[in-house]
Amino acid sequence: MKAVIRYMLAGTVAIGLATSCTKQLDISPEGTPTTNNFWKSELDAISGANAMYQPLDDENFYGRGYWWFINASDDMVTGRIKAEADNIKNFNRSFIGGSYTEGQWRMRYSVIKRANDVIKRVPAIDMNEATKRRVIGEAYFMSGLMYFELAYNYADDKAGVPIVSRDVPLDEKPIPVPRTSRPTGITSKAN
Repeated sequence: MKAVIRYMLAGTVAIGLATSCTKQLDISPEGTPTTNNFWKSELDAISGANAMYQPLDDENFYGRGYWWFINASDDMVTGRIKAEADNIKNFNRSFIGGSYTEGQWRMRYSVIKRANDVIKRVPAIDMNEATKRRVIGEAYFMSGLMYFELAYNYADDKAGVPIVSRDVPLDEKPIPVPRTSRPTGITSKAN
């Protein structure tokens, strides 16, 4: 009886070893794309460029959140009692802005990050040159537009907004580098 059990156990182990190592296990990931399996084709380049526009669909990007900045001017009157609106209107520095305005900075930097990915990765893709130039041009435009909007809303004459370097390796989180003074060669009318 013991011999039969040993033979059955040995046979099961042998069958398991013979069938466990197959090429079926050596597949490329099909789930969420990574930098290792993305940025390979023209479709990837176009998808990467299209991803820059996804945050613009958020209601707060150019909708409610963006327009609440106007409440800090004379151009808008809030027709009801609303704490968020009053804090924005009264320039309350300790108030973050609720869901309306606090995401403006983050949403624009997410577009800049996606544009930087396109600018960094698309030139290496073998694809139609006209499409490649268009996609890279869109990325430069979107990056510039986001910096313009950030500077318009947050910068002053003493400092601009943090610029994310395109030379940062894409696997790391980009670290914004603030501009602490005016670039050399630019003077104001007062000087």
